[in-house]
Amino acid sequence: MRILLVHNPTAGGGQEADGLVALLTDAGHDVRYSSSKDDWERLLQDPGDLVVAAGGDGTVAEVALAAAEGGFPFAPLPI
Repeated sequence: MRILLVHNPTAGGGQEADGLVALLTDAGHDVRYSSSKDDWERLLQDPGDLVVAAGGDGTVAEVALAAAEGGFPFAPLPI
């Protein structure tokens, strides 16, 4: 499965992106990563099979709304 992971690196006291990406790739997924601090919205032109938001309430809500507007499957990863 192709996953777009949008991650807030300051959520939860600073969760490392490498660990999150490894968690998903070790499960057999192809992961494209973007920090929520970058221009992640442009990646919604081709988000893959699933959009995942890793962060707090604000990040999860923002990415969920954008995924819903595009009709893309979405999963939250609260941190």
